[in-house]
Amino acid sequence: MFDVPTGEPRPLRELTEFLYHKLRQGMSYEKLRSMANTVGLLHDFLVLHEGGKAVTAESLPSLILGFFVSRTGGTIGTNNQDPSGLYWAPVGYDSYKMDRRNLRSFSEYCLKTYGFLPLTPTISTLSASQNGPSHADIRAEFQRSKHEFLAHLRRWRERRPEYGPNISGRAAPKRTGNPTNRSYIPLNELRELILSTKSVVQRMVFVLGAFGGCRISEQLNIWREDVLPGLYRPILFPDDQPSDVPLVILAHPFDGQYLGRMSIDGATRHQELQRTYNRRPRPALIKSDRAGWKGMLMDNEQLQISQIFWTSEAWAAYYFQLTMELKERIFPQIPTSVRRSHPYILINDDPGTEFFGQPLKLSNVRKAWERACRRIDRVPYRGAYHLHGLRDTYVRTLRLCKEITAAERQRYLHHASIESQNPYGNDPRILHERLKILEEQQPSLRSIR
Repeated sequence: MFDVPTGEPRPLRELTEFLYHKLRQGMSYEKLRSMANTVGLLHDFLVLHEGGKAVTAESLPSLILGFFVSRTGGTIGTNNQDPSGLYWAPVGYDSYKMDRRNLRSFSEYCLKTYGFLPLTPTISTLSASQNGPSHADIRAEFQRSKHEFLAHLRRWRERRPEYGPNISGRAAPKRTGNPTNRSYIPLNELRELILSTKSVVQRMVFVLGAFGGCRISEQLNIWREDVLPGLYRPILFPDDQPSDVPLVILAHPFDGQYLGRMSIDGATRHQELQRTYNRRPRPALIKSDRAGWKGMLMDNEQLQISQIFWTSEAWAAYYFQLTMELKERIFPQIPTSVRRSHPYILINDDPGTEFFGQPLKLSNVRKAWERACRRIDRVPYRGAYHLHGLRDTYVRTLRLCKEITAAERQRYLHHASIESQNPYGNDPRILHERLKILEEQQPSLRSIR
């Protein structure tokens, strides 16, 4: 198989090294040809059927699903025509199983060797049918499988080295008064504030703060690869399960070992920023470029990452929609040199400014917040109408549900000072399930309108 981005054919390095690796293990030439054939078919599918468009973490599951469907159902229409040029006849279930095994083997090798995310993150055994698996069969399997692909990586994981200053954070000063009586932003006004904001990035900030409880400074440290489909939950959080709710990762800006790929050599975000972008983590910067980081409870201690727990699936889906608009419509407009100069997802998204594509600053967010408040006839920084009021609103939403305990609220807020004493422990799967009570008791959370 050949990769031809420049018109000059060249062997695909990852496949070549994979085949040599299997050959050294004693694999037969017949099986090697089978594996090369499957990867070649996937390559042809992506180039011919999908037009060679860029593959992202968001699009990968549906592309792999489409590949399997095309293999089992064929690509030739009733008029014996195939616009893609593949002209694949349908294959049986045994061929499908072989393709799946081959892709899984190749994917696991690439994950261990290069840190790539798996091609088939949640596929396990599918039930056979007379005519092979259907589109619905495969899609259902993607949704219900709980298979964890990273178990074999544990022996490669070393204790994370200490880089950069200690930014575990000091304890926040205690607030006075009854926390249940603190001011908050009513949902109808919050909805108006968000939807009346033109900027995609600014809407993302407001949504993640109000319905994910994420501090503004934490958001400014989020990388582009930190927003993923919910299918990837068990890949990064082995105790969790796949879901339709988007996954937003909060990685330690110095010590995090998820880099958009798995860090297989112990490399941290601090090191990745230095060697790839010649940058330092934002908590170590000065003046306007700085974005702080408070200590938080990590949901995956090995990789030094946590995840957002959404109070509204509708607003979570809207956030993911905004992310896709940012990546597909706005990012391609950014000059390549600027786009490649940093990994952050929150940027200045106004193409009319000289800072277009540069990392968003806290001062930008504050000004955007003031404008947003005035658009709905509210005075900025009066009562609940300050940026931390978004997180206060998230906390109040949790408090309104009496079934959610104080210890669970602390888990949702990633408070580093607590060790959960409730019977659920730190199981993120159960914590996500508990949040579904919110939408049952507060119907206004079910829709963004």
